[in-house]
Amino acid sequence: LITHNQLKALYNKKTRMLVVDVRPDYEYRAGHLPEAKNLEFDLGDRLDLSPAKRAAFKALLGQTKDRLIVIYCRSFR
Repeated sequence: LITHNQLKALYNKKTRMLVVDVRPDYEYRAGHLPEAKNLEFDLGDRLDLSPAKRAAFKALLGQTKDRLIVIYCRSFR
């Protein structure tokens, strides 16, 4: 877990990272962090991902393995 200030510092340093917004798409469209990608998660995804969502997450991650991954939502649950 990181704080808002820590995330801001990562942005300011231009840290190589993938930012994933896991809120519903309508919330993402209403506003999101710069360069964030949207992949909606819900409470049913807590223990395992469906094959389709797993494939979408792998596609979002891509081939680049040497970067920080930041996942955020509206409220941590």
